[in-house]
Amino acid sequence: MIARTIVALGKSLGLHVIAEGVETADQRDSLASLGCDAFQGYYYGRPAPAGVAVELAKALGRG
Repeated sequence: MIARTIVALGKSLGLHVIAEGVETADQRDSLASLGCDAFQGYYYGRPAPAGVAVELAKALGRG
């Protein structure tokens, strides 16, 4: 209920809504069905030191 309200509020303000702390595919799917635009959390990857993140971005052609 809270997530639905927050997503609706963000959308009503014309904002992109990013869900933080997503840990499972079910959470991602539920949030996507509510209209979330993007996601971050352990489901996508564990935190990494800045140097590792930069090297990964370079390897993916995004750095």
